[in-house]
Amino acid sequence: MKPIFTLCLTFFILIDTFGQSKIYNSANQSQQKTRLYIDPNKIAIFNLDSEPWLRQRFENPKAYFLNNADIDIINKVFKQCVSKNNIDTNYFHYRKQYVPFIDKSGKRKVWINCFCDDSDDFSYWKNHIVFVDDGGRCFFNVIIDITDNTFSNLQVNGYG
Repeated sequence: MKPIFTLCLTFFILIDTFGQSKIYNSANQSQQKTRLYIDPNKIAIFNLDSEPWLRQRFENPKAYFLNNADIDIINKVFKQCVSKNNIDTNYFHYRKQYVPFIDKSGKRKVWINCFCDDSDDFSYWKNHIVFVDDGGRCFFNVIIDITDNTFSNLQVNGYG
């Protein structure tokens, strides 16, 4: 009886470990309680205090925690952004770093920093924002306005 119980327990642990939904709970956003349907191998979420300079990047930002409705809007607007700007038609090969915030006018926004999956080894990408000089379309960032379903401030790196 004990081996069957152990086998069943192992089975349920494996199912939970390899399930499609992931709870994002990193040191960067440990207060995030919502089960976010994101791929943690492609997306890292940071809060405004993750890096000392992030709060200065935006005018009077307030912390904001994403939910799955926000993720859906972000995905939709991100697709529109890369398509409209001819960045890439296979946008899934980017790793993305999200910094959600509320701007001075009360709009929910997320700054997204993107870099190609096949770029140099940025093993620290889940813990620190990735910045490089040059690199072309493999490195870009954009602000997505979750409130208005729009994007702005697209900055694509130049070529060296």
